[in-house]
Amino acid sequence: MRRFRHILLPIIVLGFAALGVLAAIYFSAEPDTPEAITIGEAIRIDSAALGDARTVMVSLPRGYERSRTRYPVLYLLDADIHFHHATASVQFLARSGFIPQMLVVSPQTADRVRDFAPRVRRSGDDGPDTRNYGADWFLRFISEELIPYVDQNYRVDPYRVLAGNALGGTFSVYAMLTQPELFDAFIVTSPFLHWDNDLVTRVAGDTFDGLEQLDSFLFLAHEDVEGGRLTAIQRFVELLQNSAPRGLNWSFQQLANETSVSTAHRGLYMGLETLYAHWRIPNGLMDQGVDALEGHFTNLSREFGYDIEIPEYTLNALGYRLLNRDRIDQAIAVFQRNVQTYPDACNVYDSLGEAYLVNRDYDRAEANYKKALEMNPDFENPVIMLERIKRRRIEEARRTD
Repeated sequence: MRRFRHILLPIIVLGFAALGVLAAIYFSAEPDTPEAITIGEAIRIDSAALGDARTVMVSLPRGYERSRTRYPVLYLLDADIHFHHATASVQFLARSGFIPQMLVVSPQTADRVRDFAPRVRRSGDDGPDTRNYGADWFLRFISEELIPYVDQNYRVDPYRVLAGNALGGTFSVYAMLTQPELFDAFIVTSPFLHWDNDLVTRVAGDTFDGLEQLDSFLFLAHEDVEGGRLTAIQRFVELLQNSAPRGLNWSFQQLANETSVSTAHRGLYMGLETLYAHWRIPNGLMDQGVDALEGHFTNLSREFGYDIEIPEYTLNALGYRLLNRDRIDQAIAVFQRNVQTYPDACNVYDSLGEAYLVNRDYDRAEANYKKALEMNPDFENPVIMLERIKRRRIEEARRTD
């Protein structure tokens, strides 16, 4: 029986690195009582597939606890190396409206060769070990243990992205070729496609020969360096140009003045932008109201192959946009729509309460703030606003005396 243990990861932020990696800051009213800012949590999975326990880092979208929205998932390889900069990029792009808010799920790696290599070459061997030693077992861990756990314990959409760098990039391409149904998109940076005499490219050639349709997305990025690694990926790109199955949306970027390490950061950022090139709400569309937003997300649903509702946070933003322009009745209608679409999210009642408060409808404002607080007793804003309503009622009663 597998056992799952949760471990909170308090990541204390000390500064912002140039690449946007979340680094660190303390903030507190009292200098001697700092408050830690967390960027994720960790689960511990006792894996039957791997025969050992693995820590998996998870970053939740902002406001996850107060919403009932479902989110696509970025499965990111090499948590110890890439979790910090990747979660910073995802949060920045999502808050800027370029991509949806996402969960980032990132398993730690015990031995990169054992976990990621389709075959392992050992010193003293005359040739490569012919056993599928590592990648197939790690793929089994992902498909049979990690993904089911995430699907069961987090609110997720049926859309998964796999991202890997270097040998993790090799694994990502191998996963696309051998179990393409597991993921909808692949972001691959600086892959070791020269591994085992271009093994993955040879697997791709055999796979493409018997495959007419592959509905997937593949973004490849590699630093501009001379040598076998670049030559190997160029051979793979040539194969894609000549033999890629229908439905495979792929692109390749060769990045100047980068290393394998920096390409991991820049390539992931570019890959997410490319994957979600149509996600951003066009300028002026918000001003056209809910119906225009419906059309936009209907088009996205067709593109990504699953139903995408207008996100709770998008409707919330539209409501406040209208409220700030004194279009109070329209704002209330949008917030009401949010309540109807996401009735289990406490934040939608808090926002509707604020609109009623601006409209001086204290009874409805109070009812919605109480509903939000009932759903989440730790939600501070309803407590503050209920006190404000109480004071306003007292002040207005005094003025009428």
